[in-house]
Formats: sequence, structure tokens, C-alpha cells
Amino acid sequence: MKTGQKNVGNEGTLKRSPLRGCCRNPWRKKCENRNITVYIRYRGEQRPICKTCWKRIVTQGHQW
Repeated sequence: MKTGQKNVGNEGTLKRSPLRGCCRNPWRKKCENRNITVYIRYRGEQRPICKTCWKRIVTQGHQW
């Protein structure tokens, strides 16, 4: 899902919305990248993660 998330609209059809926000990587607090690739749930909160941070999270094996 590189272009956006799938959302279900009122009519029951899938809609795409762009991934927005600034990266909120819990292990790299100073990242301000806006190239959001995924969202993760960390300690009960949904956080946007940029492409660069996502690659680091996957290779370093962080758990959330």
C-alpha cells in the first residue's frame, strides 16, 4: 500500500486516502520525514512511520 490506506466509506466501498503526517518513530524521535509508508500501533497509539525508519525497524527487529 504505497499510495494510501484503504478505508471503507459510507456506501461500503473501499476508498484510498493518502498517508499523512510526520514520522513518529518511537525509536528515532527526531525524524521529521513526511514520506509515510506504514502506520504501526505502539503502546496503544497509532503512529505514522516513514520509509527510511520502516526499513530500519524491519532490519533491526524492533517489537511493538
